[in-house]
Amino acid sequence: MPGDYETWLASRVFQPERWQVAWAGDEVVGQVRTYINAEENRQLSRRRGYTEFISVGRSWRKRGLARALVARSLRLLADEGMEESALGVDGKNLTGANRVYADCGFEVIKRDTVVHKVLVL
Repeated sequence: MPGDYETWLASRVFQPERWQVAWAGDEVVGQVRTYINAEENRQLSRRRGYTEFISVGRSWRKRGLARALVARSLRLLADEGMEESALGVDGKNLTGANRVYADCGFEVIKRDTVVHKVLVL
């Protein structure tokens, strides 16, 4: 859609100065797009950052890279005065992401259910 990129650049979650990115030469092999929603924190009287959009290239998985990037993200948030971090994840993720997040200290506090129905025309 026209304008989506510009909208993202202007959004509260576009904070590349907080992103954790792993490089192999000139190739990005993993990332965590860390951000802080200061307005939300003010409204809800909390200090929460987000550890989101976590990904590691398929050939770089199972090497501890996701854990290392998440750990760096959490350190950055703590250094910026945040008291907690949150992330959203597909509960049926097949890549082992849920185990990585649990190993990093994340706990499930809310589950959502999404239902769908295929419509046959």
